[in-house]
Amino acid sequence: MKRFIRCTSLVLAAVLLLSIPALAAEAAEPRASYYFGSSSTFLCNVSGASFEAWFDVTGTGIMDEIGVNFIKIQRSSDGENWTTMRTFSKENYPDFLDYGVTHHTAGISYTGTRGFYYRAWIQLYAKNSRGWGEMDRYTSYIYIPIN
Repeated sequence: MKRFIRCTSLVLAAVLLLSIPALAAEAAEPRASYYFGSSSTFLCNVSGASFEAWFDVTGTGIMDEIGVNFIKIQRSSDGENWTTMRTFSKENYPDFLDYGVTHHTAGISYTGTRGFYYRAWIQLYAKNSRGWGEMDRYTSYIYIPIN
């Protein structure tokens, strides 16, 4: 019985000691507010079924990298249930990121289908010497009328 209690005590002690660094790592994880000062995302109609999705992001200082990871154009027939139609990523659009600056703005053009609602899901990204952060933002939606 003493052996069982001793083994159980050692296992519990090991579990507790191993869980402390994991909790400390979670507590030390930087928040997005360490990287982003302000941001805005928006859609604007160009003409007909064409529109643009734009982002404007400001870091908390001079950032090693700042911009977006992706812009996803989403479509809906009812304004509530959304389907991603196209993804524009920083790998294919190098102007999505800027380097050694505090602020960055860029956008993309897209032609939708009439009779649907559209919005953009934009994932902001910023990196500095402390680490990096991401923040998901959704634009308000627009409707492209049939006529």
